[in-house]
Amino acid sequence: MGLIYYWYGYLIIGSILLIGKAVSCRLAGIYHHHYQIGYSPKLFHIKLWGVTISIGIVIPFPGLFKIFEVHDEGLKKVRPIWMRREHSYLKRLFGISGGAFLIYLAALALNAFVHYNTQHTYISSDDVNANGIFVDSIGHELGFRNGDKILEINGQAYERFTDIKKSLLIDNARDFTVLRNDTVMKLSVTNEDAITDVFTNNARIFSPITIVYPFEIDEVKAGGYADDAGLIKGDQMVSINSDTILYFNDFSKCLKSFANSSVTIGIKRSTSDNILYRNITVSPNGTIGIYLKQSLPTTAEKKSIIQSLNAGNRYIAAYARQLKIIFSAHDESMKVGGFKSIGSLFPEQFHFARIISLMLLSYFCLLIIPTPVSDTRYLIALTIDQFIKLPQKAGKWIGWIVFLPLILIANAIDIIKVFF
Repeated sequence: MGLIYYWYGYLIIGSILLIGKAVSCRLAGIYHHHYQIGYSPKLFHIKLWGVTISIGIVIPFPGLFKIFEVHDEGLKKVRPIWMRREHSYLKRLFGISGGAFLIYLAALALNAFVHYNTQHTYISSDDVNANGIFVDSIGHELGFRNGDKILEINGQAYERFTDIKKSLLIDNARDFTVLRNDTVMKLSVTNEDAITDVFTNNARIFSPITIVYPFEIDEVKAGGYADDAGLIKGDQMVSINSDTILYFNDFSKCLKSFANSSVTIGIKRSTSDNILYRNITVSPNGTIGIYLKQSLPTTAEKKSIIQSLNAGNRYIAAYARQLKIIFSAHDESMKVGGFKSIGSLFPEQFHFARIISLMLLSYFCLLIIPTPVSDTRYLIALTIDQFIKLPQKAGKWIGWIVFLPLILIANAIDIIKVFF
């Protein structure tokens, strides 16, 4: 299914890019009177905006999709826009930029449509702070601790739990007001390497404590290990093998460590004043056949059109942050993920339209940095060509000339750090 998504994405992105460049070039007057899409023989032709377009045998795969100019002497490769020196610099600049501009508009529109028509729910800051947060290893490196209640971000109140991670990664928030063990304290995040690890490892940092100690059983699976051991709905689990574990994340990890063996669970039951102990077998995947009562409600909301449109720009800002990491002096920089890992910052259901919208947004980001496959290489070639006449193949290798030094500089800084 993933390959099909990528293939559809390639078709959609390629079509939008082609249409954008075609429209901008036609408006700028940079065009040939007759084009052929695909290989000979010609199957049919149409006329659009004064241009004849012949359709041949089209192979919709990267490297095999071709467009030719039709001349009296036969088919010729389409001359790059930046090489059409008979037109002004501004006209060629407009022609090159049309594809990226339409990709941007299409990405914003599709993402806004998906965003606007999606049912959104969130956990409010007030609800999170009722129990606090559970912190993973990277969150611990940043200075947060289990049970922390984050009151303010950079001195400002916040509305929802996901705002914490977004503020830290996208808005570069570094100052947090935290309630820890009934004491209000200021926490300054200074470990930039740990922040980078959030991107490179797609780490959660922290999660809201949705199940509080003692862990109350909401349902017992019939015929499961807990049912066999006599656990019932309403029982409150207080210990494993006589060890009191206050956070359910740790409780769950402890259970998994006893997979395929048995543990002694201490429980409180409304009918008894004493702690009851039950010997329970743990399944191979670390479960015992119970569902626990969760204490945090979620709030539903409907995004406005403006908020939905701005969602795409927020995604681009997150992607720009990842691209910055690629060129930073960090030994994990090349592990930065693609649209899926960025999308995790904005948790939504991943359906086809959502995936395509994220692919469009990601591709737009790649179009505006100088890489061997982006349109920025043509803008650079066009600008240099105003002073030094470049060969036609310059548009292909100029991306490497700009891109490789950036990577080499980033790695050189890492080497300097090792020895100095």
